[in-house]
Amino acid sequence: MAASKGWKDGKDQFEPADLQELLKQGMKNCSGAGSTAAIKPFQPAAKVTSTSTFTNETSPKNSSAFTREGFAKAASDGDVETLKQYVAGGFGVDTPGPDMPWLNQKGSPVIASASAANKCAAVDYLLSVGAKPDYKNLKFGWTPVAHAAQAGAADCLKSLLAKGARPDVPLERGGDTPLIMAAYMGHLEVVKLLVEHGASLKATNKDGDTAFRAAVIGGSNATAQYLRSKGGK
Repeated sequence: MAASKGWKDGKDQFEPADLQELLKQGMKNCSGAGSTAAIKPFQPAAKVTSTSTFTNETSPKNSSAFTREGFAKAASDGDVETLKQYVAGGFGVDTPGPDMPWLNQKGSPVIASASAANKCAAVDYLLSVGAKPDYKNLKFGWTPVAHAAQAGAADCLKSLLAKGARPDVPLERGGDTPLIMAAYMGHLEVVKLLVEHGASLKATNKDGDTAFRAAVIGGSNATAQYLRSKGGK
């Protein structure tokens, strides 16, 4: 009904404190207390158009207006200006985004969100302000490299590898490596980058598939031929 009437979500128009004042005024109007003509229209202190356009003036350092979800969304949207506002507003550049139970993992730093969405300008910005390109203590799991490999995000992958990210961290114990996953999906440019940076052609997943076999199973002849030319079996 709200959509059909063109109503807007108040959170997209006013700060929380302003919404509370509007609610109080509306309840007073509805209760019939006093003359509605005598009620002075509420003037919000700061009007904003969306949660992605908070500035340092409307959202001071560590403001509750900034959230992990909002930070991750800005990364996955490739919204570099909003990422800058989050960083200026006190968010650590490696602050984790929301948990991802469908991947059986806790929230990853937001550079993973940018990598998964193929938003390479956001990846480059986050790296430029100190984001870690890799989680060095991680033996397996979804690293930014894995997200970029799945998405076919070659330019993002280039930036991550240039900063020293490891190319071979498996997704789970006995699971696909980024190279195997990219081969399954036929992301040839990504496969080439990973191989050039030392990704193992001999690594196998729990099904016994190497990257070469993954490319054959995935039906990508060009990828399979490339891997075979590099010694893949």
